[in-house]
Formats: sequence, structure tokens, C-alpha cells
Amino acid sequence: TAPPGRVMDQNPAAGQTVLPGDRVRLVVSIAPPLVVPDVVGRTPDEARAAIEAAGLALSSVESRLDTGTQRVSVVLQTPPAGTPAKKGDSVMLTVARPAVVVPSVIGLTEAAARASLQGEGLVIGRVAQVEDAARPGTVVRQGIGAGKEVEPGAAVDLTVAVARPPAPPPVGSVVVPDLFGMAADVARAGLPQGGTFRGRVER
Repeated sequence: TAPPGRVMDQNPAAGQTVLPGDRVRLVVSIAPPLVVPDVVGRTPDEARAAIEAAGLALSSVESRLDTGTQRVSVVLQTPPAGTPAKKGDSVMLTVARPAVVVPSVIGLTEAAARASLQGEGLVIGRVAQVEDAARPGTVVRQGIGAGKEVEPGAAVDLTVAVARPPAPPPVGSVVVPDLFGMAADVARAGLPQGGTFRGRVER
């Protein structure tokens, strides 16, 4: 292909005899029409290279998560492939990134939650503890909600239940000691001082 502006043909042909003032028609090469290349399915770097090689410019790249894709690739371009363009025109791309769905780990032990998250390509982030009525050692909150789409390798923070401490005894109360098997007199002597105990000794 000849560069633009070069004579490709002439009429009359070279060597023919003509009269002064006769016209000679020329066929001159021009640049091929510029069209937007097809970059759907390519990586962002491959798409940029193809767009710039066509004399166009990449104006913006929008990313979105997609559980149906296995690699980062272009899924949409504007204008579409084949659209006539002028040198320097802009092309916008939408790129899909692989995603996984966060599972629910509420109610699982920390170890089971870790296994469940790792099975989806995720990791455990920070683990906090909170006093809760749930079974101690089980997950009561997760930092990223179940069903949310995230990139593989994302960290999910967990909150794990710990047992609530027993309620404090009433003010002024005392703890009754173990008197089983003691002689009655010894048992009476072993009762805490400062409190009044009523009852009877059964024989």
C-alpha cells in the first residue's frame, strides 16, 4: 500500500502523445478510512495498544465486578467496533473483573468460618470478640454481608461471641460455704459472720 498522496495511476499513460493543454488524469492514494478497532475480550493493556495504534485515544476505563469472568477483560466499548472515526477521537471501555460471592458464616465457629471463606477464595480479616447470648466461639457478625460480590482475596472481618460473665451477687450478700459432712457445731462456726441465717438442723 502506497503512502497517502502518491500517484497510483495516470491517464493518458506515460509515453503517449498528447496536444498541449490536454488533461492528464491522476489517481492519488489517500489514507484508509479510520475505524474503531474491536477490543472486546482483550485485556486493558492490549485494548489500549490497539486503540492507540489506530490513531485514537483511550479516554476512560470503567471497572465492574463479574462472577462470570475468569480474567480482567474488556466487555464493552464506546463507540462500537467498526465505527468511522477521526484521528484522535476517544474510546471508552468497560472492564470486567473476576468476583466471588461472600458466603454467610453467621453461627459458624471461627475455624468453620475460615474454611468457608477460603473455599470461596476469601480470607479472614480482623477478628473481634463481643459478649453475646450466642454460643461462645461462634460468629455473630461479618464485616462484608453475605451475597455481596467482591474481588478474590478480599478480607472479611468477623465478630465472635464470648460468654457473658455471671451477674454479680446482690449487695450485702455472702457466699454460703460447703458444710456437707461437718458436725453441726463446726458447721455453725463456719458460717460467714455479718449475716443472719435462719433454718433448722435436721437429725
